[in-house]
Amino acid sequence: MFQLGAPLDEALKDTSYYRDFIWKAIKEEATTHGLSAASIFDVIEIIDPLLDHAVYYFSLNYIQSYQKVLEQAKSAFLELSVPIVPLIKGTGVLPLIGNMDTERAQLLMDETTKQAVKLKLEHLIIDLSGVMIVDTMVADQLFKVIDALSLLGVTTILTGIRPEVAQTMVVLGLDLDRIKVQGNLHQAFMEIKAM
Repeated sequence: MFQLGAPLDEALKDTSYYRDFIWKAIKEEATTHGLSAASIFDVIEIIDPLLDHAVYYFSLNYIQSYQKVLEQAKSAFLELSVPIVPLIKGTGVLPLIGNMDTERAQLLMDETTKQAVKLKLEHLIIDLSGVMIVDTMVADQLFKVIDALSLLGVTTILTGIRPEVAQTMVVLGLDLDRIKVQGNLHQAFMEIKAM
């Protein structure tokens, strides 16, 4: 049912129709064959748990399928959230957009270093204009990415730091002396051309 796009509440509503149909069939058989009340209760004791188990496992399967699709979508989103765009030979830009959590920060490290090697980068501009909040975790991860890239021979320039992010970085006491920073992509690109 999940693959058909039916919502769980609709699918569960359908199970009540099956239960009603089964009870009508039992009632007809009981009337036709003159079953005693004890026999009817014996049948109920067998069928009711079976129906409950069927509904439980149906719901469980539905939820597991739903979670699997959500995880696949999240994985695809995370992979797309770290795109290095090549500008010219040896130079790329990494536009970061949105919030950074621990999982995305780890992916940033993994994907950025892999793509830098694959694209044979000498320079990478990390544009932070789409990042609204920089906390200690994000800053720490950025510094680790920059250090890892440096070990791979890639010079990194940060651009697009918003005023509120700049204030937060100052309040956090981050040491930016070892990091190249430019106001925007154009300035970073001009610096790279001058090297």
